[in-house]
Amino acid sequence: MSGSLRAMRGFSLVELMIVLIVAGILVAITVPTIVGFQHSAQLSGTANTLASDMRYARSLASSQGTTYQITFAPTSYAVARVSPLTPVRTRALPRGIKCTVSNNASFYPWGLAAATTVTLADTASQTVKQPQVVRLYSNGSIARD
Repeated sequence: MSGSLRAMRGFSLVELMIVLIVAGILVAITVPTIVGFQHSAQLSGTANTLASDMRYARSLASSQGTTYQITFAPTSYAVARVSPLTPVRTRALPRGIKCTVSNNASFYPWGLAAATTVTLADTASQTVKQPQVVRLYSNGSIARD
């Protein structure tokens, strides 16, 4: 009976090592996927924020009867009233995300806009290969590709 009680007390060192090795392999497999998902979600969220700021600038131009513009830098952008030049909102892009644009986005009081294409890419991740594109059409509509 003492042998069966001894066997019921715990795990052997070999059993514990096998469980740890299996857990380590599972973690090694899932961590890159989770990190890639985080980078992808961050890039998508940045594109959503940019599209929202474009809609905000369009509504300001329409409601205040003046021209607004979004000026872009590789790692940031700013919404500003054009005349007189008054910054309204400035956003820094998250680390590792860069933007390229065809030209600055201008929103006119009558609802039209200067057509612009903004491409957001994650330069910090090797797993996120698909850039996010935000398009502003000349009729003032905004779309994400």
